Amino acid sequence: MLNLWINNFRAGLRLILGLPVARQHFGVSLPFLVVAFVGSLALFAGLDYLQLDHVRFQDIRGTALLGTFIAVGLLLAVISAHLENDYPQLPVLLTVALSALPWMALLVSLFPYDWAQSHSAGWLLVLLLVYAAFIAVRCLRIAFYRPGRLTQAAVVVAMLCVAVFSWRGYYFPSVFDAYNPDEYSQEPAVDVEHTFYQQQRLVEERLESVQPSSPDQSDFFFLGFGGSDRQTVFESETLYASQLIDSLYGTGERSVVLYNNVDKLDRQPIANTYNLSRAIEGLGALMDIDQDVLIVLLTSHGDDDATLAVELESLDMKVVSAGSLKVALDDAHIKWRIIIISACYSGSFIDALEDENTLIITAASAERNSFGCSSERELTVFGEAFFKNALRADSNWVSAFEEARELISSWEAEADLPRSNPQIRLGSEIQRKLGLPPLDIETAEHDSPSESER
Repeated sequence: MLNLWINNFRAGLRLILGLPVARQHFGVSLPFLVVAFVGSLALFAGLDYLQLDHVRFQDIRGTALLGTFIAVGLLLAVISAHLENDYPQLPVLLTVALSALPWMALLVSLFPYDWAQSHSAGWLLVLLLVYAAFIAVRCLRIAFYRPGRLTQAAVVVAMLCVAVFSWRGYYFPSVFDAYNPDEYSQEPAVDVEHTFYQQQRLVEERLESVQPSSPDQSDFFFLGFGGSDRQTVFESETLYASQLIDSLYGTGERSVVLYNNVDKLDRQPIANTYNLSRAIEGLGALMDIDQDVLIVLLTSHGDDDATLAVELESLDMKVVSAGSLKVALDDAHIKWRIIIISACYSGSFIDALEDENTLIITAASAERNSFGCSSERELTVFGEAFFKNALRADSNWVSAFEEARELISSWEAEADLPRSNPQIRLGSEIQRKLGLPPLDIETAEHDSPSESER
C-alpha cells in the first residue's frame, strides 16, 4: 500500500513537471483517494496558515470559494467520464488528479499571501490557472488514453472561466486570513463626539479669516474639498491647487480648504457635507454676488451616480452629491462659478451643475474612471496634467484644459489604460465675463471608444 502511494505521488510530480508519465504509473485504491483528498486540503490550509504574519482567523468566504473550486473539479471529472462514455475510468481520473494536487498546493504556496489581491499580479493568477488547465488535460489523456476533443475543450473552457472569475475579483481561495493587532486597538483613532463638536468653531474661524469682496472690482474666491483620507493624494491635491490658484488669482486671503486627515482634527476642518455647505454659505455672504467668482475644487473617489466619497477613518459619512452641491450654491446666491471635480465618473455631475454662468471641468466623463488615486502621488493624473503642467503655465481655463486633456490622453495611451475622457462645459455668460475663447474640442459626455478600445 505504501509503495502504491509513493509511486502515485512520484507520478503526480512528473505530471505537473511536464515529464512523461503513463497510466501504468498510477495505482487505484479507495484509501488512497480518501487520504490524498483530505491530505491535500490539510496541506493547502497549512501552507495558507504559515504564510500569514499576524494573528490568523478562518476566512469563511475563502473556505466557501475553495469548496466551490473542489465541487467544480469533481463535476468536471464526472462530465468528462460522461462525455467519454467511460465511467469505469472515473476512479483512475480522480487518482491521477489527486496524485498531482499536493504538488499544485506547494506551487501555489510559492506566491506571496496577497499576490492575488494585487491588480498588477492579476495576470499571474490567470497564467497559473491556465497551467492548471494544461495539467487537467494531461490527466484526461492519462485516464482515457485518447479523450475526445469535446471533453478536452469542456475542461479547458471551464478552467479558463475559473481563471477569469478569480482574476476579475483578484481573489484566490484562502482558508485563513490575517489582521494586524495594531490596526484593532481598543481606543478608536477618532474621538467622534469631540471631532464633530468642534467643527463649527473650526469652520467659523476659517470664514472669519477670509477677506470680503473688494469694492468696484471682481474678486476670485476659492473653496477646496479633499473628501477621502484613504489616500493622501486628495489632501495634497487640494493644498497644491489652493496655492496655485492663489498665485494666479490672488485667492490667498479669500479661500477655505477642507480635507480629512486624522492627525489634524484639532486644527483643520474636515471635509464633510455640512462643512461644505457652511463654507459655501459663508463665502457667499462675503462675496459680491454680481461680480465675484467662486472657484470650487472637489477631489475624492467618485461614483457614476453623481456622488463623491467622504471618508475619515471608520466614520460613516454622507456622500457629496451633485444635487446637494447645486442646492448649496443656489442657496448662497453665488452667481459666477468655476467648478473642478477630480474623481472617477466626475462627468456625472455636469447635468445638475451646468448653466450659462458656470464653467465645469471634470477629470473623467460620466462613464469613465480617472487615475492616480494613490498615496504615493502628490497629485492625481488629472491634477498633475491640469494644475501642475497646464494651468501653471497658462491661466486661461479653456486652453489649459485642452492641453491637460491631450497630456492625459498620451499618458493613458503609454500606460495602456482606458481613456478617462476629461470633460469641460462653458456657459455663455461666464465665457464673456472671463474673456475665454469658445470651445473648439469635442466634449460630448457619452464619448465613443477609441480605435484601441474597440
